[in-house]
Amino acid sequence: MSYQWLRNGQVIVPFGQGGPTLTISNVQITQAGYYSVMVSNPASPNGVRSDEAFLKVLGPLIIVEPPPNVVVQPGVDVPLRV
Repeated sequence: MSYQWLRNGQVIVPFGQGGPTLTISNVQITQAGYYSVMVSNPASPNGVRSDEAFLKVLGPLIIVEPPPNVVVQPGVDVPLRV
């Protein structure tokens, strides 16, 4: 069998250069998208395309507003929120 991997409909691993597993090392936000694979063999030379799977890559967390500075007496509860 021969495998061709696609992201958003564009070939990212051509036939003959990949296998049944696509491993994305050190995944980045720019690699998010819809992934699918085309599989062909002598009985199906035109190949069969899988359904798409969506890969969502979460970005780094950013604290937009830090907790405020506070001055309190010992023994009180102090809630800090972000």
